[in-house]
Amino acid sequence: MKKHMRAALRPQSVRFVVVGAANTIIDFVVLNLLATVMGFPRIPSNIVSMTVAMTFSFIANKRLVFKSNSDKSRRQAALFVGGTLIGLYVIQTTAIYLFTEVWTSPVELVIEIEHALGLGDVFTDDFVYTNTAKVFATVFSLIWNYNFYKRVVFKDE
Repeated sequence: MKKHMRAALRPQSVRFVVVGAANTIIDFVVLNLLATVMGFPRIPSNIVSMTVAMTFSFIANKRLVFKSNSDKSRRQAALFVGGTLIGLYVIQTTAIYLFTEVWTSPVELVIEIEHALGLGDVFTDDFVYTNTAKVFATVFSLIWNYNFYKRVVFKDE
């Protein structure tokens, strides 16, 4: 357990969390502008939001998190996009589908809690539904991304 705590507090891990938080904010803002404000369907909105966030993420992870000075930027970009396509477009989109169409109980529980706290007038059920599923999906993709980037894309050569 102590080994895992030390690993989580390494400067690289902390930078990844900070970049990931900024990336997630970008992702959520774009998703909500498209899906909630403009009324576009969730899945296409999610794909657009992930693409915008992915572009930011590559640059920030390369320069700030993994401090890669590799002259193989094209290779890194191709691996990054490939890994991100799996992490975001497959894992995250599948998770959103599962939590909004197949196994909706966790999302419905969050909506019940929101209503019990009297926040039903603050947030629409659609907003809570979309964002709860997105939070769950983001956790899955963040775990995948860190491990793939560290072990494959920006590994020490």
